[in-house]
Formats: sequence, C-alpha cells, structure tokens
Amino acid sequence: MKHRYKTATITDIRTETPRLKTFTLDTSIEAKPGQYVMLWAPGINEKPFGVVTTSPLRLSIANVGSFTDHIHTLKVGDKMTFRGAYG
Repeated sequence: MKHRYKTATITDIRTETPRLKTFTLDTSIEAKPGQYVMLWAPGINEKPFGVVTTSPLRLSIANVGSFTDHIHTLKVGDKMTFRGAYG
C-alpha cells in the first residue's frame, strides 16, 4: 500500500533533554507499537521516526545531525509533512 504525504501543524513541543524534543501534531494516525513515519523536510531529506502516540500523533526526535537540527528549529504553529505508518 502506498502512503500519501500528510501535513499537520505542531501544537506542542516538549523539551525532554537538551538533545531530545517531543513534537505533538494536530492529527492522528493508525499505527501499531514499533511502527514509524517518514518525516519529510523540503529541500533537505526524508527520515524515519518512531511513533510515540497515535492520537494525537507525537514524535520524539533527538538532535543528532543536519536533518534533526532543522527539525529542532521548528516552533509551535509550524508544519510537518510525513507519510506512514510503516514497519
């Protein structure tokens, strides 16, 4: 099954540690434990991230490189584009 891209708004960002943030989005998805979504950053890349919760969709993202460094600059009200769940 081919998944379409979906864009959602960030409604909350929780700083868990200096390198880890949890992003809450204004959407829900169907996913099972252990599944992930492919998060897309226009002009940068697409990377997989595990689903923390499905309703609302939450993603915990550690800042470990250029892609996640970009994600960590996003603010509440910004958009995230993803597809999935996979796995």
